[in-house]
Amino acid sequence: MKLNFTARLIWTIGISTLVLTGLYFLIGWHYVEGLEGNHEARVLDYLADHYEPVADGTLPHETAGFEDLATLYVSVDELPAELKPYADPVQLGNFELPASEMLLVRQASATGQTYFVYLHDVTGLLAADDSEFAEAALVIGGILLFTFGTMGLTLSLIWYQTRPVRQLTRAVAAVDPARPELEPLLRDDDLGQMSQKIAELLKRISGFIDRERNFTRFASHELRSPLTAISSSADLLRETAAGNRLQQRAVARIDVALQRMLKLLDAFLWLSREKRDEQQNLDEAEFNELIEQLRNLTPGLDERLQVSGSDTPCWPVDPFVLSVILDNLLRNALDHGEGDIELALSSAGVEISNQIAEQEPAEGSHFGYGLQIVDLLCEKAGCRCERQADAGIYRARLFLDS
Repeated sequence: MKLNFTARLIWTIGISTLVLTGLYFLIGWHYVEGLEGNHEARVLDYLADHYEPVADGTLPHETAGFEDLATLYVSVDELPAELKPYADPVQLGNFELPASEMLLVRQASATGQTYFVYLHDVTGLLAADDSEFAEAALVIGGILLFTFGTMGLTLSLIWYQTRPVRQLTRAVAAVDPARPELEPLLRDDDLGQMSQKIAELLKRISGFIDRERNFTRFASHELRSPLTAISSSADLLRETAAGNRLQQRAVARIDVALQRMLKLLDAFLWLSREKRDEQQNLDEAEFNELIEQLRNLTPGLDERLQVSGSDTPCWPVDPFVLSVILDNLLRNALDHGEGDIELALSSAGVEISNQIAEQEPAEGSHFGYGLQIVDLLCEKAGCRCERQADAGIYRARLFLDS
């Protein structure tokens, strides 16, 4: 799950607070436990030292006190059977026994005699397990409370401080692509400057869109006017040169170039639109008519083009766009290949294949922009065009499954 900027910031601060607070409390807990351990050692040493005058005979046994808490044994022989293993061999120290009992083994400094202090119950002297659990729960609760409190406070601060960011996000999302405009935020901080820069950028983009729209409109009008004049003049030439074969061939070439120019002009105008047309079905008769137009439009194509397959694809744009794409692919095969040009039609699309010529032609019928036009049209139409050369065969596959 991908988190947004606010969530990442909150989690980062929360985890950092958890780690730092946990380390702080754990270090403090370790320090407190160390103090408690030293306290326990001092209490046990006090009890052992309290019985030392009695053990070396300086004071009578009755003056020792603490009868309900401890029992003094001045020699190994006096120890009960269950305590004798702790005296064989004799080792000085504190030995924990079952049932919260403890045996203190000490040596009198005056006589060097070893004595034993048996503590019946150390629960009242030392820290109980309940208090240890309460301390642990207190530390963990403090860590969680401090962490979630910090995260909650951070969330509140971020939510308050990022209101202008959300406002700018909504404003940018509401920008109309056809007329990009944005009212900048009236702030004197970095966010206000960023909104101002975005507004200026959108203003420049709006000017570019206006210039492009005007260029497209003017170019369409200005190009159609001379093309209409050329078409009228070609019709006039066709009537006046009825008996001159050379002039008829020249007029035919003018017609071919004129038709291709009109189709390219329509294709470029279609590319300039923001939305593409709704899906249209091209039946077999319409597709055959389109191929026949391409045969008549391109000199030399009719003799070399071999069409196979009977499935008609589903094309998501106007047929003239498919006509421009196929025209560029077929002319590319005609100029740079040799032998027959095979056009295979299937339900998935169209495949054009031809043998690669051993030598490139000195002149072509176009200026090398055909494949770039094909890529632009396919990208706008939502289809794919894949081209590859393998074993001397060049294949162009046009996938029409949009």
